[in-house]
Amino acid sequence: MKIRELSIQRFKSLKKVSMKKIGDLIILIGANGSGKSNLLEALTLFFNELDFDTTERSIGKLDEYFWFGRKVRQPIEFEVLIEFSKAEIADMLPEDSKEAYRIGDKGRLTIKRAIKGPANSAVWGPTSAKLIMLTDGKLVTPTKIKVVASPVEGKSIKASETEGKQEVTQTPPQPESNDLLTAILPNLLQKLKSRFIYIPSTRNATAIFSGYQRRPSIITSDI
Repeated sequence: MKIRELSIQRFKSLKKVSMKKIGDLIILIGANGSGKSNLLEALTLFFNELDFDTTERSIGKLDEYFWFGRKVRQPIEFEVLIEFSKAEIADMLPEDSKEAYRIGDKGRLTIKRAIKGPANSAVWGPTSAKLIMLTDGKLVTPTKIKVVASPVEGKSIKASETEGKQEVTQTPPQPESNDLLTAILPNLLQKLKSRFIYIPSTRNATAIFSGYQRRPSIITSDI
């Protein structure tokens, strides 16, 4: 699981920052106050507050300095593209659905979120998420992602008119949803929230953060 692209607009000192084709390791270089920490803080806010609600959710009171130029009438916007391996997608599927989907070589999940003002009663806007599957670098069409099984659950009986016999055929059960993203959503949210941790730089980091359990970064973790 790796972050491959991100876009952040109007968060603190970041008017608009976009990064594409992010590799397995990145190094942020810039002068003090240029916004390196704000970029990481934006990702921390994005992942720690992540949900897939289709309605607005209250955050509470925020400092107006969260908005670039303190222009709270314009939303703070986040867009992150995360890449998953085939094994990671399969691992997030419920047990009763693992055989029901054709999964490509990798999956790419794009999540869009926004914080709307005013600052004294800020809200998260509805989350937008889109999952695509790729095989050999080519898009897997939705019909190939969806259920492979027959819509009939259990056994079906086919009558033979010529011989007067009955032929019993087995058909695998149909999962409740044909939507791969819907199927993995509960496990997906738990996985995303557990993989990103931001530790600010400090001269005595060992003492302050000795209680933290070390977890792999979502950017540098191996597939």
